[in-house]
Amino acid sequence: MTTTIDDEEVWYITIDGQTVQSVTADGTQVFTSATEIESFEDEDISEYALDTADFDVVTGAAVRGDYGLRLSSAVAGKWWIVTTDYALSNGNRYRSYTTLSGSSITHYGVVYGVQDETSMDGYYLQISPNDNYLRLIRIDDGAYTTLAELLENVYRFELHDSRLDWGSDGSLTMRVITGTDDRTLTATDSTYTSGGVGWIADLDADDSTDFDFDVVDER
Repeated sequence: MTTTIDDEEVWYITIDGQTVQSVTADGTQVFTSATEIESFEDEDISEYALDTADFDVVTGAAVRGDYGLRLSSAVAGKWWIVTTDYALSNGNRYRSYTTLSGSSITHYGVVYGVQDETSMDGYYLQISPNDNYLRLIRIDDGAYTTLAELLENVYRFELHDSRLDWGSDGSLTMRVITGTDDRTLTATDSTYTSGGVGWIADLDADDSTDFDFDVVDER
């Protein structure tokens, strides 16, 4: 099987259904394995907690496969969905996809290393079209600490490819690719070393945002 990563065709070597190595055409190793942790292809979000009634698995939200996650709200507010069923940890690279479908939103994005299903404590890769910032944020008991931020045009109605390189040495590299724009933020923080995953969206009434997330690139 092949795909394209960073404009290079990548070949996946698969044994018994598990990708064990991936290389570019010239033999350069990209990562040692790729494990799918969530694709929403089962159309089931029963393992998630918090505002699950406001999220739906739909075909129109998919980036890869047939299904993705959509949040649509008739009222303004902040919406959260989280699970600790998936064991994310430092020493790995993660990727998610988000698209803002509405015209007005404060911020939205993915949280890695979520500590429990009653809070969103972890590392938040925030996309903020309200003030045109990308932010790497640590959430502690609902308090936001900005670890890094970048003033950059944040486009609505476009796909954002958000990635986190979560180093075992405490290094954090947030990368957001939108079309031809490729932005990177870096920070160092070792507060969280493992946890679950979740999504946040602060929406105005009748807005919506889509999420799709399916790969952990293990080193």
